[in-house]
Amino acid sequence: MNNIFLIGFIIMLIIKNAFAYLEGSKTSTTYLSSTNNFNYHNITELVVFGDSLSAIHTNFNDMTYTGINNSKGESWTVHLANLNNMTLWNYSVSGACIDKDIVPRKYFTTTFREEYTYFIERMSKGRKYADKWNGSNTLFTFWLGTNDITSLNRTEFPQAFLNQTLDTLGDIFFTNVKGLYDTGARNFLIFNVQSINEIPSSNGSSINFDSDVQNFNEHIQKLSKDFTTKFTDSNIIIYNMMEEIRYIQEHYKDYGFINSNDFWDKKNLTEADIPKYIWIDGLHTTFKTNGIFADDVNKCLLSIDSLDNKNEEGKDESKKEEGNDESKKEKEKDEI
Repeated sequence: MNNIFLIGFIIMLIIKNAFAYLEGSKTSTTYLSSTNNFNYHNITELVVFGDSLSAIHTNFNDMTYTGINNSKGESWTVHLANLNNMTLWNYSVSGACIDKDIVPRKYFTTTFREEYTYFIERMSKGRKYADKWNGSNTLFTFWLGTNDITSLNRTEFPQAFLNQTLDTLGDIFFTNVKGLYDTGARNFLIFNVQSINEIPSSNGSSINFDSDVQNFNEHIQKLSKDFTTKFTDSNIIIYNMMEEIRYIQEHYKDYGFINSNDFWDKKNLTEADIPKYIWIDGLHTTFKTNGIFADDVNKCLLSIDSLDNKNEEGKDESKKEEGNDESKKEKEKDEI
């Protein structure tokens, strides 16, 4: 009987571990150049493109920002810039999608195409801030796709057409990545799209958003691999934001949150209650969660920093030398 209980307990542990999530930094994908090292320790400029998940109310005339965003505190972009002492150039605009001609949005007109244009007009060769960055000291970061996927017209088109549309959006996205490469960009950080069906705003939704999320993410991954194969001096890191959010939700108690999928907004709570929640509303995370994002992204980037990797190699070589010395000493003892 005891053996039966033991076997059952082991099976339960196996099942639990099979469905356990890991932090985004541990499940991210890298396509790193063999000729142009990714030197995170040399990155001083952080350029960000995205939507309300990243926007901080930038004044595009002088590139200053108020920091205002949906989290009731600091955006992950500000957190990350502060962690590595980087200057932040944030082109993200609330409501942005990749291309409004493909995914029309009634109340939002700015897209990644416009954000890209803003960058070119301000930071490409000969422009006002062109001398502030170069390919070695700048990390170009993107978190896009959420608005495109949620705004797709699912009533008129079959799934096969939607899949083709998602591929087209990915292609357009990478057309602009290539444009940035042509201006001198070499280091790219792309957040995959998080699970939309698992965020509070989708509770009760009958739409399978995550089928489209998976298709979009897989196409971006393929395009990233193809891009770095063709442009061998480029580095692309795909940060697994989907897994990171799932990890935080699964371990919400460890972070001091009171639940995994409820939100602070519209509950007549005070701002002192915000840190108890992962979510500020049905889509956006709180400033506390943003800080967790930034810490893990920073951990991911540090783990692939060429300097850190060289140091680890040096440690390994030292250990080998120490081992050789010990072997020599043992041999000398034997000879004596």
